Amino acid sequence: EGGAPDIVHIVLDDIGMNDLWHSSDLPSSVMTNIKALQEGGVELSNYYGQSFCTPARAALMSGKFIHRTGFAGADVHGAVTYEITAWSNFSLARSTEHVFLSETLKAAGYENHGVGKWNLGHCNSALLPTSRGFDSWLGYFGAGIGYTSHLVEATSQAPNVFSYGGVKYMLRDMVRCDATSGVCKAATDEAGVYSTTLITRESVSRVKGMANTSSPTYVYASYHGVHDDYGVNDTQSEVPPAVMLAINEATTMVRRKNFAVGMYFVDEGVGALARALATHSTDYVIVLHADNGGSPCGSHCDSNNHPYRGTKFYDFEGAVKLPSLVYSPRLAARACLARGPDLAPILFLADRKHPERAPPQARTSKIGCTASKDQTTTMSADELREKTGPYGARQRLLPKGSHCCPTGREGQPASRPPAAAWGRRDAPRVS
Repeated sequence: EGGAPDIVHIVLDDIGMNDLWHSSDLPSSVMTNIKALQEGGVELSNYYGQSFCTPARAALMSGKFIHRTGFAGADVHGAVTYEITAWSNFSLARSTEHVFLSETLKAAGYENHGVGKWNLGHCNSALLPTSRGFDSWLGYFGAGIGYTSHLVEATSQAPNVFSYGGVKYMLRDMVRCDATSGVCKAATDEAGVYSTTLITRESVSRVKGMANTSSPTYVYASYHGVHDDYGVNDTQSEVPPAVMLAINEATTMVRRKNFAVGMYFVDEGVGALARALATHSTDYVIVLHADNGGSPCGSHCDSNNHPYRGTKFYDFEGAVKLPSLVYSPRLAARACLARGPDLAPILFLADRKHPERAPPQARTSKIGCTASKDQTTTMSADELREKTGPYGARQRLLPKGSHCCPTGREGQPASRPPAAAWGRRDAPRVS
């Protein structure tokens, strides 16, 4: 409807239901921009992912649950072997069965740029993001890195710093890839740059480029934050004193404070992307969600999945029920239900479950089926007005007695905050 919009797809790493707008132990000042998008957009109040990183991202990109992609384990100990690290030699196969979201968008005429965490295989050039629909990529391939050092996650069997032949080696994971040249090079010039800052800078640069292309643009901003890695609080000195005071008053737990610091800079990045979109795109969609739930007992920072049971790696609600939102001038502000890993139907784009709805160039003979349910009708203002009751079509999908009106007043959607409010820590909240 109205053509293909620009898309900024923001994925946050290891974020639980008590880490964002529903948080009971973090001050709102660490998530001002994300909260503004949630209040002015559509909260996907029943969004589910997978229990840890690689399976979650495989489901996201393929639109299939992990038992259909080979990333399912019998228990947590077996499942962890499916996590792709810096040294892994496997990935989700390239085939007509597994068409990535980026490839589908590319077929629909999109210019695609990826930034941040890939975590879907890099042992062969055919598995790299620029071989799977992305025109460019700046980011890391493994599960985690040092926030500022960019050193890969180390184990006792695989250190990230070692000597050989009298020479000291440091294994860093930060790479630039270009689909046109087919070349990937180590981004050694970015060593020492806090990863969240780097991902924001590159993503904003790609958003600013939207005004210079006739094609719609998809920016996949896959943030490092707030993964449990060394250096998450390296930039704590840059947090405004008032925000740091609020963090200290909210919690006495050091690792939870570290998490709040990491989240503050992710939120600053989200605000920068929202402002850039408002300036450089006339029609856009922002999708934001976590890949999986968090780790409440981390080594460097602690997530919080309250009130749900479980943690990352386990298939309880705490690991798979995730915060998610969609923001766009196209959408009315309200909450709605979303299930499954496939976000293409939500974006009104190349719907792989119903390929007849996709643009002609995206219709292929073997585009692949997905494991999700089309929820676009629950997000259409016209469809809602045709139904009876304040929740319309959504009423058929939510459990009886479940409702999430953003304003707390049934039938009255929240007003969208002005773009000028994004990034302003003194901006008034939407009432």
